[in-house]
Amino acid sequence: MQQHQDANTLVPTSGCVRYEPSFGHLFAAYKITPAEFDAWVSQHPWGLVEYDRGLMQHDEQRLGFSEPTNAYATEMSSNGGQLRVYFKDGMMYLSYNVM
Repeated sequence: MQQHQDANTLVPTSGCVRYEPSFGHLFAAYKITPAEFDAWVSQHPWGLVEYDRGLMQHDEQRLGFSEPTNAYATEMSSNGGQLRVYFKDGMMYLSYNVM
């Protein structure tokens, strides 16, 4: 798992408290300040935009959070892939579905 995490350059480099890769999906959580979260979102190369929270219930259940203060996502790709990130109480929750 550490090798997968080290090779994944599109996630925060520090603060990881949960990292669960599987075939086709990545769930992760990071301890992060609001300013760090805003900077990470604004600088992400995939162009994160405010998220309509359509799949949030699944992510909330899987990652153990509710009612985030911020939610961003990429546009869903033609194969269903999407990166979704949420922020609440000093934690960033990440859900990445590759297909």
